Amino acid sequence: MEAIQKRLATAFLGNIFFIMGQVGGLMICLGAVRPMFHAYLWPGVVVLACTLVWMLWRARTKMASYIIAGTASLMCLWIIIAGLFELVHPPAAESLQESLTAMVVALATGNAAAFGGAMGEYTLAMVSLSMVGIATTGAVIALIGSLLGIMAARGME
Repeated sequence: MEAIQKRLATAFLGNIFFIMGQVGGLMICLGAVRPMFHAYLWPGVVVLACTLVWMLWRARTKMASYIIAGTASLMCLWIIIAGLFELVHPPAAESLQESLTAMVVALATGNAAAFGGAMGEYTLAMVSLSMVGIATTGAVIALIGSLLGIMAARGME
């Protein structure tokens, strides 16, 4: 009876890894596509690939399960650390300070056309930063799932 419970618990944890990894990987990829941000896009693709391999490759060994879940968790950790410590920036987010300065100068001089242009740059930078936030949230979700995948690999026979 205990062996059956252990196998069911392992399968359950593996399915949770698959679901959370897919949701988190899709959030990472969608957050990195507009505007294109390769530092987050490719780790997100790797997380999606790891979860697909986990679900489709049923004859995997215990070591292969550790490698798959560990790779997914390392990719998620990279995205979280890069987002928290601002190691990489999306290209559009670099112009945030300049666009704010241009908006203030345009308001002070009463130049509506310059204010509109600066507002467009500011909006693009803010959208870019919010997409990074979405991708980082997806990385947290996928990291939790990949840790459950490691737990599932530990329970395999």
